[in-house]
Amino acid sequence: WEAFNKKCSNLRIFSWTVVPFADPFFRVFGDHVKPHLKTLSLSANQWWDYHRYFRECDGAIVWPPLNDDEAGQEDNRPGYGLFATEPSTLLRACPGLTKLLIEIQYLQNIRSKYVNINLFGDEFWEAVAEHCPQLKTISMEDCSGYEPFTVQSIDTLTDHTLLTLATMKCLTMISLAPARLTGNGIFEFLKLTGQSGVGRTLEIRVSGHQRTLLSPPRFYAEIVNFLKLLSEISEEDLGAVACSQKPEVYISNPYQSRVDRIWCETYMRDQLMPVLEAVKEQHPSLGLGVSTFGTGNIFSRIAYISLK
Repeated sequence: WEAFNKKCSNLRIFSWTVVPFADPFFRVFGDHVKPHLKTLSLSANQWWDYHRYFRECDGAIVWPPLNDDEAGQEDNRPGYGLFATEPSTLLRACPGLTKLLIEIQYLQNIRSKYVNINLFGDEFWEAVAEHCPQLKTISMEDCSGYEPFTVQSIDTLTDHTLLTLATMKCLTMISLAPARLTGNGIFEFLKLTGQSGVGRTLEIRVSGHQRTLLSPPRFYAEIVNFLKLLSEISEEDLGAVACSQKPEVYISNPYQSRVDRIWCETYMRDQLMPVLEAVKEQHPSLGLGVSTFGTGNIFSRIAYISLK
C-alpha cells in the first residue's frame, strides 16, 4: 500500500472500497500528496472480510470462521472497520479535490455496523474545509438499497458543519446524510451563502433529535423554526437575491413513519401554513414547495420542503 501511494501520485480518481477502511491505510494515503486527485469515493466496503484478510496477510490457510466469536475477533481489531477513527488524516493528500462521495447505510440494521458513521461528524468536515479548499461537490448517499424505516443518524454532524461548509468558496453542491441539524443552523447557512454571493444547492435530512416513541419526528418542528426565521428577514438582508444563481435548499424527512391524523391537522393549520404565508409575503421571488402525502390540512407525512 505504501509503495502504491509513493508511485501513484498522479491519481485523478480513487475509490476507497478496494482497500480496508482502516487507520493505517488512511495515514499512508495522507502522507503522500496527490495534487491531481479530483474525485474521491470515501466509502467503507460493507462486504470486506476481515477474517480472511488478516489470515491471508499472515500467510495462513484461510478456513471459514467456526462461529461468530471467531469472526468477531478479526472484525473488532482496533483501527479497522467499525473501530477505525482517523479517516480525516487521508485528506492531507487531497489539496486539489473537487468531488467527495461518501456512501453509507441509512438503514439501521446488523449489516450497518461495518463502519462508525459518527466519524463523519463536525471534526471530519472541519478537516475537509482545511485540506480541500477547491471542493465543489459533497455527496453522501444511502447504499442500503431499502427504504430506511429505522434511520441511522450522524449525531456528531450538527449545525457547526453547515457553518463550516458555508465558508468554502468553491462549494456549490452539498448533499448530507441524516444528521442532527436544526432550523437555526439551516437559516444561518442560507444567510452566509447569500452574503458570499455563491449559488449553492443544499440537500439535508433532519434526524437524530431525542423524542418519544409516538411523537412526530423533530423534522416537523425544525422546518417551522426555519421558515419562521426566514419570514423575519428581508430578501435584501438575506443576500440571496444578489446571488448570480440563487441558492436551492431541500430539507428532507428521512423517516417513513406516518403522523397522527388529529395532530397533523392542527400542525398544518396553526403552525406550518401561517409561516408559509409569511415567507411568501416577505420573499415574493422565492420559490417555495412542500411535498406532502395527503390533501388540505390532512396528511400522513411530509417528505420535504424546497426553496429556490
